[in-house]
Amino acid sequence: MSDTIIMTTATYHIRHSRYFALLWREIWRDWWSIPLLLATALTVATCYDVRFGIVLLLVVFVIIPMLLFFVYYHYALLPECLYSVTPKSLVIDKQGIDCMAYETKRHILNWADVKRITTTREACLLYTGRYTFFYLPYDAFATPAERQRFFDEMVPAALKMPDDKQPE
Repeated sequence: MSDTIIMTTATYHIRHSRYFALLWREIWRDWWSIPLLLATALTVATCYDVRFGIVLLLVVFVIIPMLLFFVYYHYALLPECLYSVTPKSLVIDKQGIDCMAYETKRHILNWADVKRITTTREACLLYTGRYTFFYLPYDAFATPAERQRFFDEMVPAALKMPDDKQPE
């Protein structure tokens, strides 16, 4: 295996709503208990005083939408998200992923920055943080053989751990 292996993908992009749905699923999986506890407490408190019902409505119709916008724009401005949703083709090599978007080549991801890789039915998610990931759909690869080559050669390079035992 040489160090200059390069793969290119077809031009693709995903919808913002699809990316945000995946992001929301990750966040909801970790934090579902807090909104449920708050809604339950305010609902029970409404039985004793109607003003808590008004607070519950304010939470549902004002605070939660503002939090959703905050979360979306906090993550939408990160390079992994921005380049996940723009029309682009990728150049994948042993160092990382470069993006060809709007006739400009930009380096967007180093394999050293990838913390974990998750696969779904339609894509591979390359996580660089707890909730930040780069979306790489399987349809971007020209052939199933090229997709398998990506998993055989590039994924191990991304998940390679530093050697603990260095020769002296």
